[in-house]
Amino acid sequence: MNPAPAQSPTGRQFASSWSGGHDSALALALDRAVREGGQVAALFTMFTEGGERSRSHGLLREILARSVDEVLAVTCRSTA
Repeated sequence: MNPAPAQSPTGRQFASSWSGGHDSALALALDRAVREGGQVAALFTMFTEGGERSRSHGLLREILARSVDEVLAVTCRSTA
């Protein structure tokens, strides 16, 4: 039994984990969904209990928000 072929994500929206580090940026840039025209709808990050810093890199919420804005702008431009 062969599995059904994966459908191309062109135009489909998706969400992805986002630590704010360079590995996240590289992974997102190389993501098949982005390369094939998928649209990043949301990036999500785990925060400390107080909600001020990311769990993975200890980045402030404001810094993460700015990086997400830039990442979404770049991925939208690169898929247009």
